[in-house]
Amino acid sequence: PNNAGGIEGGMSNGEEIVLRAAMKPIPTLMRGLDTVDFDTKEACRAATERSDVCAIAACEVILESALCCELAEVVLERLGGDRMEELAKRYDGNPHISSIDLGGYGNWGEWHTYRLGVPEATPQTRRKFADAYLDNFKKTPIVFMSDDAQTLEYALEKGGKFPRVGIRRDGVGGPWHYKNWIGSKKYSRIPQMGDIWKTRPVILEFIANAANQKKWSMKRAVDFVISNHACLFNENWQLSQMSGEEKAEFLRLAKEIGARICPQHSRAALSGSNLAVSLDLLNFGNCPIYLPYELVYELRNPDGKVAATFVSKADPAKWLPGEISLSDEFALPKNLQKGKYELVARLAHKYKIFRDFKFAAKESNPDGSVTLAEISL
Repeated sequence: PNNAGGIEGGMSNGEEIVLRAAMKPIPTLMRGLDTVDFDTKEACRAATERSDVCAIAACEVILESALCCELAEVVLERLGGDRMEELAKRYDGNPHISSIDLGGYGNWGEWHTYRLGVPEATPQTRRKFADAYLDNFKKTPIVFMSDDAQTLEYALEKGGKFPRVGIRRDGVGGPWHYKNWIGSKKYSRIPQMGDIWKTRPVILEFIANAANQKKWSMKRAVDFVISNHACLFNENWQLSQMSGEEKAEFLRLAKEIGARICPQHSRAALSGSNLAVSLDLLNFGNCPIYLPYELVYELRNPDGKVAATFVSKADPAKWLPGEISLSDEFALPKNLQKGKYELVARLAHKYKIFRDFKFAAKESNPDGSVTLAEISL
């Protein structure tokens, strides 16, 4: 039972918060009392202000709303407040957050006023909206809706380092969106727009579900997503709504989007107390790994326990699609015992928050790592 009413020691405990309150009677009467009319200065009866037999039902709504406001203030105080500066102080650089969507303006937060029936804000005002994010979030990547080409150009060049932001776009599948994209007149002032994906994420989504897109080519939409190097794709499709051909294209999208890192060749050599490792990889996906992952080598005992760990100097965020060649040299721990070890490579999250990024290899281990060689000391 929730005997504490959801609050223990001044903190919520996860149970429903129960509030007990009392109210005083309504300060007006059904029958007006004797009084004086201020205009005529004559005696009269006061008017009946209200005739609620019981105001408890109305008070309950008011009390619940007031409680919600108070709880919201506590949440804002605890989690950073209602200003972008305060939010950024708490969350900028938080490794749990992959990116921040620069929304805040326009219908659906998409930087346009389509269907709102109001004119667009001035370029200066739209830049102020963008600056609220750009001036405060300096570490966490920002993704900007591409519909407002003018403000997008401004955001991309903010701070003098292109690209300052990644891009997102909904509407994949609609003919209009194909005509208004990278290389079109609308984005003629951003000639490097096609290179954004190399260092910043691209996020795309369909404009409608399968039932509303029957006249549009699923293959064209999938080709568009893959060729534009999207690392994340939002969809509201259901396999039950798709034809066999559409399902095949949908599964192709799931396989080819994002980074796909496959080991090709590896070489390991001992030189005194040093271990030299060379590794050839192939990224047959369509983009690099944008999250903070690192290549980790491990020497594992025959029972699978890790005896030594080495972190490569390579940066997976720079692994663009294609061939990748790496080389590292590490000093072996002095207390490493003689024996046989397996040299294993894994892609681990730098802050140990997310699970390993699994190698795209049939010979990978159950944990997604790959065994490169056997080392004898």
